Parts: sequence; C-alpha cells; structure tokens
Amino acid sequence: MEHTKYHIKSYLRNHPWQSYNHHRFNETTKEDIKTFRELKDGIKCLLRADMMNTYYKHRDKDELREYEAQNFEMMYAAYKHLGGNSFIDKIHDDVKRWEVTS
Repeated sequence: MEHTKYHIKSYLRNHPWQSYNHHRFNETTKEDIKTFRELKDGIKCLLRADMMNTYYKHRDKDELREYEAQNFEMMYAAYKHLGGNSFIDKIHDDVKRWEVTS
C-alpha cells in the first residue's frame, strides 16, 4: 500500500489540473486512491480497445506495418504493467506470429 501511496502522490504532484490538491500532498485520501484507480482502469480500457481494433483490422491478412507492430507491443506492455488481465494475451500471441511489413 505504501508503494501505491508514493505513486499517487508523485502522479498528483506532476499534474497541474490537480492544483487544488497542492496543500495536501502529504495526505493520500480515499478519494485520491479512487481517482487513481479510475484513471488506471480507464487507461487499461483504452489500451485494450485499441489493441482489439488493431487485431480485428489486420487479422484477415495476418500482417502489420512496422510502426503498428511496435505500437501494439508498447500498448501491450503498458496494459500488462497496469494490471491488465490475460484476456489480451491470446490476441498478443496471435499478433506476434504475424508478418511485419515496412
């Protein structure tokens, strides 16, 4: 839990839209944790949706352009780092077998 508190405080410090919170950087409230979790879940949802769009767009040809493959790998890594579940693992395994074109 202490590790999570550090990341939340660091996150809030670096975002000006949270300026109303400047006076309470030493406090992590339940509201802060809830906001952080909601943002994290929202980002995971967007990453998953984008990976699924890429998958369904290219699955008939089993090939991706180089930048799409790199982007997919970065999205997958971020999704897993944020605690994404194994649902996307099968999709990732399929995409890794596709041909990469320039």
